[in-house]
Amino acid sequence: MHEQQTRAFGGRPYLEKQNVVRVNVSWTHRRHALSDDVCPVGGSSKHQQPRVHVSHPRRIARKQCTRAKLLSMTWQDVLNDKNLQDLPYKIELNSRGLIEMTPRTNWHGCWKAEIAALMREVLIEDGKGFGSASIDTPEGVKVPDVVWASKAFLERYGRGTPFPRAPEICVEIVSPSNTKVETESRKSLFFSQGASEVWLCNLEGAVTFFDRAGQLERSIIAPAFPVQLEP
Repeated sequence: MHEQQTRAFGGRPYLEKQNVVRVNVSWTHRRHALSDDVCPVGGSSKHQQPRVHVSHPRRIARKQCTRAKLLSMTWQDVLNDKNLQDLPYKIELNSRGLIEMTPRTNWHGCWKAEIAALMREVLIEDGKGFGSASIDTPEGVKVPDVVWASKAFLERYGRGTPFPRAPEICVEIVSPSNTKVETESRKSLFFSQGASEVWLCNLEGAVTFFDRAGQLERSIIAPAFPVQLEP
């Protein structure tokens, strides 16, 4: 097909080259009516000539959108799906409702349990720590590795799943595969959903604390929480 053709054939203009995404050529009799997704190609034979079946970008996009909707899930769908239970992954949903799975190391699980236990010790009278909690965000349902919610937060949002807002403290166990951009993005997302502090713990057990203004020497909400966890 010639690039940028604009001549008309049978009252229809040629499709421009940049609109061609997938092309299948088949021979057919010229007297057949032209469909919307068929583009005639050169030649003046009265008998046979090639017809090019073109999948237009908009048609491709509609198919992809339909496929995404079929795969799209709500958090309740995830909770009800037995195939997703007891998997060694962190399961989240992205903004399109598609599942994202993240593998977890043994030390990831160790620090997660340690942080949750320490939270119960230093913040036992003021709220409740969770070994993980789902949070509804503009980017989908995200699951920090550990959270702490005040009594006021729990009185307001009760036993809802996912929480419509982020609890006061959200903790992420960061592995070497997590890029700085990914970490910063998740941190900003939790702050935008109402978190007061975000803690980051690496696989060596070092904990860094952040509020909306930046890094802290220690947590303001839990100043007794250690900056280095013991294995």
